Amino acid sequence: LGAATLASLLLGKSAPSASTLPSRNRAAPADGAATPQSLLEDLRGRLERARATPAGPRRAALLVALRYRINVERDKLASADDRAAISAIEAEALGL
Repeated sequence: LGAATLASLLLGKSAPSASTLPSRNRAAPADGAATPQSLLEDLRGRLERARATPAGPRRAALLVALRYRINVERDKLASADDRAAISAIEAEALGL
């Protein structure tokens, strides 16, 4: 809901409610704890959606939301390999 609200603000549209958003697969399992693999898959998916979106405000909003999620999740990763993977995703996002 946070990323969708941010995107709507950047696009000058009204903020969505939980009932108006489409159902999505979430990175976190039902217990609320995301596995590092599911988190990286989610971030890669967000990067691909941003890459597939034409340049403009929508892509910018997707990238802002992706960078925010990366910053929130970065410290939760214990493995050096996972931290390297998240840094690579961030570098690709900065290149768009």
